[in-house]
Amino acid sequence: MVKQTVRILADGTIDFPPEWVKKLNIGVLPTQIMIEDREKPYKSYVDLTAEEFFEKLSKVKEIPTTAVPKQGDIYKMYEEALKDFDSLIVIAHSSKISGSYNIALQVSKMFDGKDITVIDSQTITVMEGMLVSEAAKMAQAGASKDEIIKRLNQLIPHTHGVCIMKSLDYLRKGGRISFAKQVIGNLANFRPVIAVEDGLVKNIGRVKGFDKGLELLKIRVPDILRNRKTDLVIIIHSLMPTEAKELKEFILSQENNKPNQVEVFLIGPVLGTHMGPNCLGIGWIGDYRTDWFQ
Repeated sequence: MVKQTVRILADGTIDFPPEWVKKLNIGVLPTQIMIEDREKPYKSYVDLTAEEFFEKLSKVKEIPTTAVPKQGDIYKMYEEALKDFDSLIVIAHSSKISGSYNIALQVSKMFDGKDITVIDSQTITVMEGMLVSEAAKMAQAGASKDEIIKRLNQLIPHTHGVCIMKSLDYLRKGGRISFAKQVIGNLANFRPVIAVEDGLVKNIGRVKGFDKGLELLKIRVPDILRNRKTDLVIIIHSLMPTEAKELKEFILSQENNKPNQVEVFLIGPVLGTHMGPNCLGIGWIGDYRTDWFQ
């Protein structure tokens, strides 16, 4: 049996369900979620699941807020992991979006002489998760730290995700767009096309109504599948299981370049705080052109 010497850790924005975390044998640094009581934060995926978050979200008056994992929590996870593994690779979401990468790096410097590498995934949510999945599978197969890091560096520039939003409310409440833009967008029935580019969440286009957005995703599925570099495609949604299932079935109906693995995951508490319900997207590792969605 191959001995695993490298442990993969990731922050709590990967939006992978618990069974995937267990299967991949990864550690998750819990991001903090503040819902109404700012003094008593929840820990993402520790004491607050994605399902529980959206249930609470439907009942609160104020939009929740998020914070990076606590330094003490990260320290404990490093300490525990180093008891059983020679090296740690910590994959954080984009440093241009959050301070998770920086705090993970700071804590790693407290372990003098220990082999801890912190990597900026330059992305978020399941796209970060797909990188974690690739790294974890290599680690389980006995790959060295250097082999895993080399592979991650090859894949990071090709990791992409695109999302269509049915409502602009949470973008406005979270300060991502102005009230005026929200009103104009709602009146015109425009819906933003959101993507991660250069480590930042950007509005790369817009569509007239959500149904047109779903149609646009389907139109681009053949391009995505033809240009992918791994066999995993993930559909992510916030309380849109019917539409997510429809998109999955469409992908699996393709005659050419059909992937062996298409998963549907519910958006987690961190991204859910900023996007709210009624969001649908697709993540993949492969080549991509911005004009696909313009």
